[in-house]
Amino acid sequence: MADEEKDIKTPESFHLNEVKEAYELFWLVKGHLSSSHTTIMESKNGYFKRLWCLYQGEDMSYKMEGFEEAWKQTQYYKDMKNDK
Repeated sequence: MADEEKDIKTPESFHLNEVKEAYELFWLVKGHLSSSHTTIMESKNGYFKRLWCLYQGEDMSYKMEGFEEAWKQTQYYKDMKNDK
């Protein structure tokens, strides 16, 4: 599956860690998670590159303040919890 494009609209095509990572990158760039799941997933690669160029591996943990609370309010997280 490494060479195949994943369908960003199908939550089952990603592991939870991959999705959460995309949401974290979106949070670091935008400071919110009030966008669609599709938008956040489509932004992942570009935002990774942007953050790497700007911060080049610096500690950015201070920018993650509030992320966990926002993540738990996303529809994706709520749907995932309801499926278990």
